[in-house]
Order: sequence, then C-alpha cells, then structure tokens
Amino acid sequence: MKKKRLKLMVIFLLCFLQIELMAKNETDNLQATLDGKISIYPNPVQGQSTLSFETKLDGFTHISAYSIDGKMIISYGEYLKAGNNSFLLSLPQGFFILNINGIGFSQSIKVMSQSKCEIKPEIAFVETKNISAVISNNSTIMRVVANATAPVLDNPIVVAASGPVYFVIRSNVSSDGGASVTACGICWSTFPNPSISNNVYVSGKGTGMFFGQASNLTASTIYYIKSFATNSVGTSYSNEISVKTTSGSEMGYPVLSTSNVTASTTHANTGGIISSQGEASVTARGICWNTSPDPTIANYTTACGSGLGIFSTSATNLSQGTTYYLRAYATNLAGTAYGNEICFTTTEVKIGDAFQGGIVAYFYKENDDGYISTMYTGLLASPSDMGTTVWYNNATYIATGQTQTGLGDAGFSNTAHISGIQGTGNYAANLCLYSSLPQNGFPWYLPSRDELNIFYTNRIAIGGFSTSEYWSSSESKISSAYYALCQNFLGGLQGADLKSKNYSVRAARKFAIAPSCPIVKTVAINAITSEGVTCTRNILSNGGSNVTASGICWSTSSYPPPYPYPRTNENIISDGSGTGVFTSTLTNLVYGLTYYVRAFATNSKGTTYADQLVFTYLYPIVVTTPVTCSDNMIITGGNVTNDAGQTILDRGVCWSFSNATPLDFWIKVSSGSGTGSYITTFNAQNTAIYIRAYITTILGTSYGNTDINNNCIITGSH
Repeated sequence: MKKKRLKLMVIFLLCFLQIELMAKNETDNLQATLDGKISIYPNPVQGQSTLSFETKLDGFTHISAYSIDGKMIISYGEYLKAGNNSFLLSLPQGFFILNINGIGFSQSIKVMSQSKCEIKPEIAFVETKNISAVISNNSTIMRVVANATAPVLDNPIVVAASGPVYFVIRSNVSSDGGASVTACGICWSTFPNPSISNNVYVSGKGTGMFFGQASNLTASTIYYIKSFATNSVGTSYSNEISVKTTSGSEMGYPVLSTSNVTASTTHANTGGIISSQGEASVTARGICWNTSPDPTIANYTTACGSGLGIFSTSATNLSQGTTYYLRAYATNLAGTAYGNEICFTTTEVKIGDAFQGGIVAYFYKENDDGYISTMYTGLLASPSDMGTTVWYNNATYIATGQTQTGLGDAGFSNTAHISGIQGTGNYAANLCLYSSLPQNGFPWYLPSRDELNIFYTNRIAIGGFSTSEYWSSSESKISSAYYALCQNFLGGLQGADLKSKNYSVRAARKFAIAPSCPIVKTVAINAITSEGVTCTRNILSNGGSNVTASGICWSTSSYPPPYPYPRTNENIISDGSGTGVFTSTLTNLVYGLTYYVRAFATNSKGTTYADQLVFTYLYPIVVTTPVTCSDNMIITGGNVTNDAGQTILDRGVCWSFSNATPLDFWIKVSSGSGTGSYITTFNAQNTAIYIRAYITTILGTSYGNTDINNNCIITGSH
C-alpha cells in the first residue's frame, strides 16, 4: 500500500512540474499586459479559493480551467471594467491550468486542488462594482456543453436616428448555440468589419430582441455596424450594415427632453436633459413657458448655462390657478431646439396649506358627494375658530329638520335652512354664513357631522382647534327641537347635546382648482410592416380631469424648429380615452419616407404632447405567386424581393374565406425562412378563398398582394 501511494505521488509531482513549465513559458511572455499578478488564495485550493487580478481596460474577459489531460472543465465570460476583479473558484481534486484572456492581455497560472469532497467545478464573480452598468450584476457560469456553437444573430436594422447624433439599432439573438449568452449588443467603426475591440454598446445578455445605440457620431460619415453575442465558445457577429450620418442644418440641432414639472401656487420646478449637442456645442440652455402652447425663447425664459447633461431650474412669478405650457430649450450654431411640451396648472395644494382664505382640510375622492371629475375639489376650514356660541336663537327650541350629515351640499344646505328658520341673531349657523372671510364663489357654513369629523381627523394639519366640543349643522333625529350633533376635539367622541350649550364653532366651505393637462409619453415604435407602423403611448396622469381623447399625430415635413413637432391639426389617429398604455397603428404611409410622431392626450384643460420619435418607413417586400391547381391541391407561394436589411424568420402564405377577416386570423401555411422565391401547397377548399404571401421578421409580419382562388374548388356541399 505504501509503494502504491508513493507511486501516485511521483506521478502527481511529474504532472505538476510539466504544468508549471508550460505555465511559466506562457506567463513570462504575457504577464506584463496585466496590472499586477494573478492571485489565488489559498493555493492549493481547499474546496474554494479567491481568484483576483487587475485589468487596465474595460472589456470582455474569458476565464477557463483545463485538467492535466487537456479537458476544459470551466468556461466563464463577463464584461469587466478596469480595476480589481475577484472571483470564487471551486475545483475538484487535481492539477489544473487556469487561462485568463481579455482585451490587451492573456495569462495562465497553475492551480492545485486538494479538495477531499466531490466538488462541482465553477466560478462566480464577487466584485460586482466592476461589472459594466449595462450588464446584469448576476454572474453567469458558462460550462462547456457538448457540441456547443457560437450564438446566431439577425442582421441589425436602424429603427431610429437623429442626423449626425446617433442611431438606434435593433437586432435579435435567435440562438445561444447551446451555451448561455453572457453579453450582446452592437459594435461600430468608420472602417468595414467592426468588432468588440472598436466602439461597443452592450445591451444585455441572453437570447431575444435587443436594442443598441451608436452615439457621438460625426456628420457626413459612413459607419459600419454589426450586432454581436458572446457565449463560452466565443463571440459571433451578424452581417454588416453601413449607414451614413447626415449633415443638413435641420439635423444639426441639439437633442433634449423636458424634465417633469412640480408646480406650486406661484412657481414650478423643472429642467431638462441635453442628450446630444448636435453638430456644434450647446451655448445656451434653459426653459421657456407661456399660457399658450408651443412656447419659445421669445416668451418667458430662464437661462441655465451651456453644454450637455442635466440641468434644473424654476419658472417663477406664476399666477395662481393658471395653466402654463413649458419646454426646455438648447441653442447651438444651427439654432434653438426644444424638448417635449408639458402643460401644468399652478395651485397644487395639500391638506394644511393656506388657500383661498382658508386652510385645506380635505380633497373629495371619487364616490364622495361633492366630487367633480373635471377638477380638483375639496373642503376648507376657516383659519381659526369663529367663536363660542349656542346652536339655537333667542333661547327658542325649534325643530329645523336639518338632519343631513354627509359631505357635498349637506353642510351648506343645513346652515342656509337653519338661518332662514331661526332668523337673525348670534348663533352657530349665522357666525359662519355671514362671516367676512373670502368666498371665491363658495359661501362659508357650519360643517355637517361628517365634515366636522374630517376637521377632527386632520386637526393637527389644519391647526388652531381647542380640546372642547364643536357644533355641527346636523340636527339630532331624536328630540330634534332640543338637540344637535357635536364632537369633542380631545378624544373625538361624537354625540348630541342641548342647543343651549356654548360650544366652539369652526366654519367650512368648498373649494375648486382648475385641472392641468394630461401627462403623456410616447413609449416605443413596436412594429414596421406592410400594414403600417405600430406605436405605443402611456397616459401617465389625467391632470385632474378625464382624458377624453388620446392618440398619435405625425408629419413628414421638416421646418423650424428643427423637427416638425406634429400636432393634432395634422395627420392624426385618435383612438383612446382615460389613462394607461395604448397602441395605435399608422397606415397609408409612403415607403422610404421619414416620419416624425408624437403621442397626445386631451382633457377639459387642453391637449398636451409627448416627446417625439423618428423612423423611416422600410419593411421587407414579398410578392404573392399566382395561384394554380393540381389534384385538388392549391399551388402558390411568394417571392421576397427586398429584405430591408432584416432576417426573414418565417415565410409562407395565409388564406381566409373572407377578405374582410383581420389578417391575424387568417390561416398560415409556413414554407421555411429566407429570401427569394418559394412554393407553398395546401389542400383546396370547397369554396373560393383569399390568399396572400407573408414574411415575418423581428419587426413584425408583412404581406404580399391578395390573390383569389377561383379555379381550384373541391366539389361538394359547403
């Protein structure tokens, strides 16, 4: 037994020396490319060790481990930022070579593991602060899978552009090749055949559709763009596309958006985000506003410096209860550009605020008596108590019949009738009804039972209450000539007491605030097909008044200001109301034209518009093959004459008994994928049918012309 154990130790020692020699030869040549050495502690590995090293550059790093017989047992990839990087390394018992490869460096180190338990080989990233911000912080272990291949990608397409500023690219990882995709995105260069060693935008990881943005581009320049995806096998690329940036002055303006507005009675806090300066530096930026739509720098403005980035500012000296329209602006040599327009109304108040001569006590909610859907309404309390007095007049007990207790008109109705029945005098109802406080169209009155309880509930915010009893305008339903309802403001107890008691009085009245315009956002362009372009919008707020219409407006012209900023007096789809996410389809568009689109929403206060999106109407084209018949089989197909730079994922024909049936409900017969001509056959029907070729890409399904099958009908009953 001792001889056998000695023999194994000799074999292990020889293997270890061989590995050490191999690693030394490679490390001596390449170690200088890393900032510092690779560290594994402890080494030998005792189940799990920490692997650490420092990189000079941001980029993809691949770590692999090989056993002494050359078998790869671990493969791991991650996009790392420059700096210190640490990993947890687990290895089974044995001798291994660990290879680390990245942009600008490649190094190997020998590792010995003395793990006595059965351990699964794996590696996990622990210093998440060095992961690129566009990559998930969750590390992915990529174990080599038998027969794994590199990922497969669709060709990239340009879905949005802003002149010489940037392109938004869409692509799709259609297959991971049998191993997890740890990074995908786009790369670009001014020379053909770009790679991840050039300009890179990392969009994420995994399979499926993704977007990337090529930014900070130069005007009048051709750029070559590819999409890429990385797994344990390596990095694969899509086919290359080339795009030329424009140089027209209409596209040389800055690109910006307006920040959300927080308004009070006399000012509004907002700002803007300058995402691109255009073809020249931004020399001035700020906000402009007016009481009518489309404000410009000829109206009220603030100035907030220059350059790119986020800025904050305020519109001041505003009028209370007034609707304003506001936009951010940015100026360069080409001119002044504007962000999306925001409509708002001042006098956004909260409970406890001094407002219209009183203190805000309550905002009416839906289903409350007094709630009005087209404006903000609520209840005010007088700034202080009106005094202490009795409920009845001249020591006369009278049943007024005013027993209403709710919100809305109850309190005022009670008070008006009590005063009319009891006449002039110094009692609770008259102290309120004939007060000299500002009315703003709403008279003061003695609150009903429920309104008085609201005062008690919000007494701290309202302020100025004693801890004694307060009168309500609600008469008791029992012995109503003698008793009225009151409430103790020390503990909140409600009850009835003799009208002759001297209790405190606090007046109440309604208030109303005019609503602001809705808040709307153009979310995305979801599909570009032969049937049109699908756009999504999100109505984030109704502004305090029901949204009666919303939709998409668009234009193809380009006039100052730099983009057309289409409005509802141009091309329009109005197909929604209320708040939430909506989808609209733009139809009858011209192939190859560039379109400018904005979402809009309208309420009783006016119409507001979202930020603007730009797209070029390009989609793959397929022509339906004329129908023929053979042995009760329909023979047709299609010809993909233009793929518009997109990968054809599916193709075939679809058919329906009625041409009026929505295309989503036509029966599809697939004939594979790809471009060029194809043939599709299927069983004939016992009546004429409508037939169209179709092709599907990541941007949706496009259709060919319609053919009618009149010469291939099965004889028999229908």
